[in-house]
Amino acid sequence: MLGRSHSAKKKLRLNPHDAQLLSSLGMYHAMRGEKKAALDNLDASLRLQPKGPGFLLNAGIVYQQLGDTNRALDSLEKSCLLGDFP
Repeated sequence: MLGRSHSAKKKLRLNPHDAQLLSSLGMYHAMRGEKKAALDNLDASLRLQPKGPGFLLNAGIVYQQLGDTNRALDSLEKSCLLGDFP
């Protein structure tokens, strides 16, 4: 996984406006317990794609894992309203 993280960070240096990559890195950091890096990446992805249902879903999941229930519910509600999930 470390190699993937390094590769993702390299890609991000080439394209710092890749919301999908930022969101994925946020999830990666959250799984590793790296709260600040997770929130930094997720917030950056949402600044780029504030109405992206997948980005909102990822943010909601991580906010809940980090104990920020209000922010999690807000993100998940927006995701459900905007998304076309099966």
